[in-house]
Amino acid sequence: MNLKTLSRALLYFTFLYNIVGFLCFAFPASVGKMAGFPAPPQLVYSTYGAVTILVWAFVYLYLARQVEFNRPLLWVGVVGKFNVFMAVIISWQAGEINGMGILLGGADLLMGLVWMAYLLTSRPQAAK
Repeated sequence: MNLKTLSRALLYFTFLYNIVGFLCFAFPASVGKMAGFPAPPQLVYSTYGAVTILVWAFVYLYLARQVEFNRPLLWVGVVGKFNVFMAVIISWQAGEINGMGILLGGADLLMGLVWMAYLLTSRPQAAK
């Protein structure tokens, strides 16, 4: 499997992964608690987080369905995945989340690394 095929598969996976993330943030006292998230935050934070994650779910679905990836948009996705991983590490070090959070954050790191590898090793298509 080449990096483009793996990147596409991970983009489809990320769509579903982000839908679950949306549910965790939208329902922090139930679904979020099962995922190891800390006590429910203020509503403004969980709502903003949930909607942002949902928007990105559909961005990843859009990217997965393109013949050629929109490279700048995929780079933003890479930065976003790395940001999630760093937030998880910081929260874990502060004692706010448990090992399940590290596992979930590790998935974000893996996706970001694969997409970054694709972007760094592939050549952009020439404009027609």
